[in-house]
Amino acid sequence: MKLRLLITILSILLLMINIACSGSSKKEAERQAQAEKARIAEKIRLQDSIRYQDSIKLELKKDSGYVNAFKVDTIFPKLNIYQLINGKPGYTVIRPQKENQKYLLAIAASFTAKDLKTVIGNHIVDGVKIQGTGNPSGYCAIIGKKMVIKSSKDSLQYYTNKAISKKGDLFRQILLIRNGKAVPCDPFRGRALILRAITLYQNKPTVIETEGNATIEDFVNAMLKIGVTNAIYCDMGSWSYAWYRNIDGIAKDFGTNFMNTDHQTNWFVFEKL
Repeated sequence: MKLRLLITILSILLLMINIACSGSSKKEAERQAQAEKARIAEKIRLQDSIRYQDSIKLELKKDSGYVNAFKVDTIFPKLNIYQLINGKPGYTVIRPQKENQKYLLAIAASFTAKDLKTVIGNHIVDGVKIQGTGNPSGYCAIIGKKMVIKSSKDSLQYYTNKAISKKGDLFRQILLIRNGKAVPCDPFRGRALILRAITLYQNKPTVIETEGNATIEDFVNAMLKIGVTNAIYCDMGSWSYAWYRNIDGIAKDFGTNFMNTDHQTNWFVFEKL
C-alpha cells in the first residue's frame, strides 16, 4: 500500500516537473519568437533607412543636373539619345573641360573652316556677336534656359537681336527638320555616316546620334518617327569627339573619330543650373 502511494506521489511529481518544463520551453520559444520579430523589424527599418538615404542621394543628383543616355530602336537606324535633365543648354568658343563640374555635355557645334580657326556662320556667345563665314541653312538660339531651332529664313534677325540684348547664344548649322518636315541636305545625300543632331525631344534639349552608319535621309526619318519637329546638324566625322556627365557625375566619352579633336573651335553644351 505504501509502495503504491509512493509511486503515485512520484508520478504526480514527474507530471508537475514535465508541465513546468513544458511551460518554461513554451515561454522560451515565445521569447525567441519575439526576439526574431524584433530582429526582422530592425532589419526592415535599416533597409528602409538605407533606401530612403539612397532616394535622397538620387534626388540630390537629379537636382544637380545630369544627362540621361538611352537608346531608341526605330528599326533603322538605332538612335543614341543624350537628354538634359535639370540643366540648361549653352554655346561656347572656349573648350569645356571635364574637370569643370558645371558642364554636363560638350559636342562640336558649327563647322570649322579650312583655316582651322574660323567658325562657319556668324555666332553669338554671351551676347557678343562674332563674325564667321558662310551662311548655313539653320540656327540654334539659346536665351536663358530656352532653346529654339529654326531655318535661317525664320526670324534670324529677331533672335540675333534678342541673343545680344539678353546675353544669350546663337550658332549656325545645317537644318535637318523644320516644323515636322524633312529638309533636303545635299552635302550628305546618299552617304552612309555616323550622324548627330541637336533637337528638343520630349520638350528637353537633346543630342541624338546614329548607332552605326546611316544616310542622312534615314537619320531624319528615324527622328521624325519619334516625334522630333525641329533639328539641326552637328559637326561630325573626325570632329566627333564628345562627352557627357551621367547621374553619378561621371564623364563619359562618345563619338567615333577623334582625329581633329584638337581643332574643334566651338561647342554646344549642357550646363548645371
